Amino acid sequence: MKKIVSVVLPTYNEKANIENTVEKVLNQEKNLPGWEIHVVIADDIRSSDGTYRIAQNLSQKNSCREAKRGCCGKEAQATEQFQK
Repeated sequence: MKKIVSVVLPTYNEKANIENTVEKVLNQEKNLPGWEIHVVIADDIRSSDGTYRIAQNLSQKNSCREAKRGCCGKEAQATEQFQK
């Protein structure tokens, strides 16, 4: 059974970067034998460029584990996800 590492990506208007970032993170699994990477995208509720829609699509394609929306600010997003 593989061990799991969760990577939280707090986002705010990252439409241009999010797909490439998730791909790069997931590509690291090849360097981590015995580990599975779960990506959680935590989009700032004020993000207005469609980042959340892309995150939802990535989640449906199993590229990331979850797409969430909440708190204001990247730091607050990351903190909220680690508290869960």
